[in-house]
Amino acid sequence: MRARNLRRTVLVIGAAGGVGLEVARMLSVSHDVIGTVREESQIAAIRSEVPVASKITALDLSDNGRLCDRLDTILSEVADLEAVIVCAAVCPNGPVETASVNALRDALEINLVSHVSIFQRCMPALRRSKGRIVFVSSYSGKVGMPFTGAYVASKFALEGVADVMRREVSKWGVEVILVEPGGLKTRMVTRQMKALKAATAALSAEERRLYGDRHRQFAKLMESSYEGLTPPAEVAATIRTALRAVNPRTRYRVGADAKYLLALNDRRSDRAIDKICLDIFDAADDVSAVT
Repeated sequence: MRARNLRRTVLVIGAAGGVGLEVARMLSVSHDVIGTVREESQIAAIRSEVPVASKITALDLSDNGRLCDRLDTILSEVADLEAVIVCAAVCPNGPVETASVNALRDALEINLVSHVSIFQRCMPALRRSKGRIVFVSSYSGKVGMPFTGAYVASKFALEGVADVMRREVSKWGVEVILVEPGGLKTRMVTRQMKALKAATAALSAEERRLYGDRHRQFAKLMESSYEGLTPPAEVAATIRTALRAVNPRTRYRVGADAKYLLALNDRRSDRAIDKICLDIFDAADDVSAVT
């Protein structure tokens, strides 16, 4: 990040998650860090993890009205905002045909709409500082793997709106940066695995006939690949690099799986990518094929 005589402030949205916690920890060495968590009950735990953070506060991204009000209060107490890093997301799993539309709405609210509101609320401060806003996206913003439809929808949209943001605010020296990791070794993944088992057990006879094989394969894929997933600290280090760069890239790919799939997506047809994604699922029946 640009050299300054005084410590400046960074706002880390989603500091209770794997990536957000690592970002808060890394940046607290050089900056005043304000971290947000979804629930008040998480504050003490995160405070113990990042004791030098300037402030840890609750910020629920699922309620846009309260989100905007709370952000205004947070920002009114910040003299010099250097950067905003948005790490929070939810990822409901399951086939699109049987997915809850309410779960889709929730994913879009948290993974997309809240990000736009954060951008809007923070832009006046970032304009003054010529600062940066970093959105943690995903390879799922470019490649749609089966069983991740709601997450993919939100991340595809985030990728597009971030391009628009970047082009609209570049004249003020504000940078809008996307970080695109692959699968991450976080608590969110372990929660997903538990939720998937419960959802599979609750399938109706017809759902099991239609998608039982895919449920089984997706569960095997998640379990067999978990230990090899990218650690959150690697994503946090990439974010730190993006903040320090004099001329940052617009996108940073993190993790072998993200780099592989996104590189293929850049040069292959839709049908070819369809086959690659489905082959990954089919290979899950042979654990040796995905370890």
